[in-house]
Order: sequence, then structure tokens, then C-alpha cells
Amino acid sequence: MLFLGGHGKSIAGRYYYYPQSIDFSAGHTVEKQGIGQDKWQAWLGSISAQKTLLVLDTCESNSAAGLVRGADSARQTAMDQLQYATGHNLIAAASQAAYEGYRGHGILTYALLEALDQKVDNGTDDRVKVGVLANHVDERVPQISQQLLGIVQRPIRKLSGNDFPIGIRRPVLGTAGDRPTILTTPTHVLVRSELVREGTAPDAPVGRTLAPGTQVRAVEFVGTWVVIARDGEKLGYVSADALARLQ
Repeated sequence: MLFLGGHGKSIAGRYYYYPQSIDFSAGHTVEKQGIGQDKWQAWLGSISAQKTLLVLDTCESNSAAGLVRGADSARQTAMDQLQYATGHNLIAAASQAAYEGYRGHGILTYALLEALDQKVDNGTDDRVKVGVLANHVDERVPQISQQLLGIVQRPIRKLSGNDFPIGIRRPVLGTAGDRPTILTTPTHVLVRSELVREGTAPDAPVGRTLAPGTQVRAVEFVGTWVVIARDGEKLGYVSADALARLQ
């Protein structure tokens, strides 16, 4: 099983992964310094395993600027070619952006951990197969992205039909009492002065008032309300129409 988390791009229907050493200010290009699918194919071809799975929690550099049909089509073609060239089962984050910031993980990564998680180990043989993993990702990634960002992220799955177990469920996400990690990077900006309330009701108690232009992180969408945070700490609820997504 190969897992890639980071940044990727499709160029002319071919997939490239950005290594940590890539430096665009030094004149590096994705085609020359990126790790292309030809190299991935050669590396993977040198491994004699008969049961394989590729998981790519990466996205394209221009996808955050706008979700356009052309970018979606190019991404889909790149994933098709990569899966066909290697013959491996493949699960990829999205046909556009691979969103981050859910309990300290990328959304796809967290969904994978959910599928592998078991709060109580009852000693039974609770195996997780590739098909189960893919089905859970298909269901949960759109749900989490809609809840977190108000944008639906849809994963890509390319399964060869060779279903097999990749592991046994274990408690990998901690206990129910653990406090989820909230990232400090802001995702939205307030477009007006806004009261931050303690609940999802117009008359809920007010905790503070934030000025227009305040940058916050959207933690959870609840109907027409959004739970916001700053510096990793939850502040409360604001109306969703008071927020604009940062570009």
C-alpha cells in the first residue's frame, strides 16, 4: 500500500507529485522536478506484490482558484492513466481540490482513518477490505467537506476488482472524549460586523462581537450557521452569510 499526502498536479492528462525539494523560485518545473507517473510506474513495477493499493491525498495547484470542468476532466484523465499504467487499485482525494483541516488531517485521510477505526477492540477478526475502504470514503468525504466548508469534495476510486483485506480495525482515532485539533489557518473573512452567539438561534446569548475583515476558520456548518474559530480555539456561531471564503 502506497499513501501520498501533499500536493499534486495533472498536466496533459498525466499525474505529477510535488517532492519537498521542488523550488519554483529556483526555476524548477513540475515536469522536470516533479515525480511523474512514469517514475511511479517504474518504482511500483519493481515490487512483486500481487495485491496493491495506491492512496493519493493530493490536489492540483490551480484547483483552489476555481472549480472548472476542464480541470476536473484533466484530473480524471490523469487518474485513469495512472491506474491503467500501474494496474493498481487507486483511491484519490478529488477531481479538484483535496481539502484539509478536519481534526488535524486532510478530509480523505480522516475518512480512511474512520474506516480503520474501532473504538472497542472486541477481539474479533474485523478485517477492512479495499472495497469497504472505498465505499466508506465515497460516503464520508462528501459529508465532511460539506459540513466543514460548504463545498462537496468527491473522491476518485479506480478498483481493479481484486478485493482484499489491508488490515484489522483498531482504535486509531482516540476516545470519544478527545478534543479534536482545530487548525489555526483562517479559511473565511467576515464581510460585516457580526455577533458571535453561543447557539444556532437569533436570540442565543452573545459571547463577543467581531469587526468586518476579521479572518476566522470555519469549523462546522450547521444549517445557516457556522461554528468559527481563531488561533485554534472555538469562538461560537455566526450566520453563514456573514462569511466570505478566503481566496
